[in-house]
Amino acid sequence: MTEPSAYEVSATYARGFAKAAKDLGLLPALKPRCSPQALEFLMDPDANRWWPSAAVEACTELIHEMSGEATLFEVGYRTVAVTVGPVLLPLVKVSLTLFGATPATLLKRVADLSSSSLRGMISTWKPGGPRDGEVTLTYPTQVPRGYGELWRGALRWVCEAADAKDPRAELLSHTGKVLTFKVTWR
Repeated sequence: MTEPSAYEVSATYARGFAKAAKDLGLLPALKPRCSPQALEFLMDPDANRWWPSAAVEACTELIHEMSGEATLFEVGYRTVAVTVGPVLLPLVKVSLTLFGATPATLLKRVADLSSSSLRGMISTWKPGGPRDGEVTLTYPTQVPRGYGELWRGALRWVCEAADAKDPRAELLSHTGKVLTFKVTWR
């Protein structure tokens, strides 16, 4: 790492993020605007085992500015589905078998599930009913506005991993360090 970081993302996450950006055709526009660290994050994600938050934040801010929220949602979904998801799937299946096959089973374990790709973030789950609840993610520092969309995509993948129908994650609030989502499914 080149600078201290309050939270970090793994090379696995960086590979997924970079692949999503490439598959969505974002790299040609991103590359000339990236800082050296953000460019390395995208082009050589395995250069660091853990990446400082600044690398993913810079990429997130650029994608948000250039392509908007829908693209960030897709980057978040693809990042989890393509690289992080396969690593997590065995743990997901065990959790569903032991604790019940509902999205709530996974959503209350977001911090555990994401520990192989993200460290320094705390999550809480507050059930609302049999098919909904709130996920709150707390970072040690402020995070970009676009993180709401990245996480909406990731939370959709989590719900789909539990075979939820029509999963939705709505960003209720983003107060700098804290993001709160209402998650529903059928």
